Amino acid sequence: MIQINNHIHTNFSKDGKSPMQKVIAEAKKAGLKIITITDHFPLPQGFTYQAGDSYMAREQLNEYIQLILVEKERNKRIDIRLGAEIDFRPGFEKLIPAQIKDINFDYIIGGVHTIAGWNTKAGWDFDYSKEVWEKGLEKINAKKAYKEYYNQLRQLISSKLFDAVAHLDIIKKFNTDSKYFDENEEDYRKEVMECLDLIEKNGIILEINTSGLFRPCRALFPSEWVLKEALNRKIEITIGSDCHKAGDIVRGFDYAEKVLKKIGYKRLVAFKKRKKEYVVV
Repeated sequence: MIQINNHIHTNFSKDGKSPMQKVIAEAKKAGLKIITITDHFPLPQGFTYQAGDSYMAREQLNEYIQLILVEKERNKRIDIRLGAEIDFRPGFEKLIPAQIKDINFDYIIGGVHTIAGWNTKAGWDFDYSKEVWEKGLEKINAKKAYKEYYNQLRQLISSKLFDAVAHLDIIKKFNTDSKYFDENEEDYRKEVMECLDLIEKNGIILEINTSGLFRPCRALFPSEWVLKEALNRKIEITIGSDCHKAGDIVRGFDYAEKVLKKIGYKRLVAFKKRKKEYVVV
């Protein structure tokens, strides 16, 4: 049984539905031993989310940190850790260090949700909805979209600011039945392989994100073939449900456990004070 979850949202994220106390209660009920709360970290000043804001307000940040510390003391049967999911756009590598320097995070996960090539203050929030995805494809085709996405992801990886890469292939979120692109295409696989090579080179962690099982793509983030390639490179992994409501705290974990055991992964990584710990799958 998987007993950790390193990607959890509460209602501190604007797209989160459940208060932290309810999320923790569900985590204990599900038998989790370690959880890391990773709400959406505030964007740097002046940057926006074009389609719909999911980020924590900057004035909420201290309250968020303090509540996690309070709940950690209140709940001794479960190890609650302080994390954040931080969005990455070109240039953010110069802005993020100042934002996080005085916060004693256990874990920071980086993700790309916005292709920022057109307007770096806003950009194309490609994973927000199918309608936003398809509207973006009126400007560029799907192949150029995934190339821009993976290029931006490689910048994230090279920044060395993050402990792990979130939902590596989330660009496939709306790609039901390969409608927009084929993961078997040589060009697509080349983009993914280059990301894995950088992850290996920089020694950071790859996240298994089960939320993709319940998106139009109906697959783990990343796909099983990517996990096999990751194992071939000895890339270490962690897991998160990326839940936005308490009842989804371990959604997809049983399936993910079977996949990981089939591929050959035997342990998962958790973080405490930005240092790695290991948990058996």
